[in-house]
Amino acid sequence: MRTIPLLALASSSAALALPYAAVQDALLAALDWAAPTAPNTLPGFCTVTSNGHDDTQALADISKRCGKNGVITLPSKEYIITKPVTLSLSNGYLSLKGWITYTGDHLPSGTAALTLAGSNLALTSKDGGVRVTGDAVEGYALHVKATNSAVTGFGVDSSGPGILVADVSNTDISGGTITAASGVVVTRASNMAINGITYTGVGDCVSVQAGTANVAVSDTECRGAGVVIDAAGEDVQIRNVAIGGVRVLPLDGAPPASGVRFQSTEDAWGQAANISIGVLEVEGATIPIALDGANSAFSFHHVNVTDVSGTAGGAKVVQLHCSPAAPCHHWRFKHVDVKVEAARENYVCDNVPGLHVHHAAWECLPSQ
Repeated sequence: MRTIPLLALASSSAALALPYAAVQDALLAALDWAAPTAPNTLPGFCTVTSNGHDDTQALADISKRCGKNGVITLPSKEYIITKPVTLSLSNGYLSLKGWITYTGDHLPSGTAALTLAGSNLALTSKDGGVRVTGDAVEGYALHVKATNSAVTGFGVDSSGPGILVADVSNTDISGGTITAASGVVVTRASNMAINGITYTGVGDCVSVQAGTANVAVSDTECRGAGVVIDAAGEDVQIRNVAIGGVRVLPLDGAPPASGVRFQSTEDAWGQAANISIGVLEVEGATIPIALDGANSAFSFHHVNVTDVSGTAGGAKVVQLHCSPAAPCHHWRFKHVDVKVEAARENYVCDNVPGLHVHHAAWECLPSQ
């Protein structure tokens, strides 16, 4: 089977969107036509149907049979797995038409029900994804560690954390509805995009963590919680993050704590730089733009905040508690227009030298 270098078509995440959409549509159409007649013995093609009770081994065997240069279809409405499954693939395509449901007794922390690993992949789910049953869920539903790949439409339904994206580069996560304790966690990742996600839950919608560079979050709806730039540990480096076209909404009447939050633990040191927030809409957020890092040596600097609108649940619109040991240099606000329920809005900026506020009738002042 001839390998098609899909990701050689473009070098940026934004440029990948159109080629991948066209490639995926064509492949889906071909697979819908071919899957019923293509035997599993045909080299490079694997079609796996559910046996109705435990599909763990059948799915785990995919990597052996079609792990390289493979076209894999999973046409059943549901697949049952009782243990975590890892699909290690390269130069291939996978189409999931339903749900992979984890029914094991316990999914411990540090694991994932399904891991998608490898490189040069197009991984697509149509009206499905990964479901984890039970209440004692500590592990992720889905772990994406596929480099130079596009993961499209994978949903999550779990009482535990949703999607972990770790140790990847040049990968796009797009589409998909996530209902879980947290949305998407990104760490040790570069040159990637998260686009078109719909999240419902009380944990962070998207969490950008250590070792992350050149990441874009766009066209995303977060119901219950917002986006966080999260620094924990030593020598944390986070660079070049763009957050735009994000809506943060209440969940069952409970307001989200923030639209975008910056936070660092007391033991954290390092920096997050070149962060852009644009076209952010919040509804009832307690503090739309918040930073909690007064007790650490971690620096958040060179941050642009543009076009923030909506409503705040309290008086504060912006609250930046930056560290005196690592002040927040070079912050800029432009077109921030958030309505508050209190008589007068409040903007607090501690240890923010070089602050610039443009096109706004407010000042950001130190705490009283």
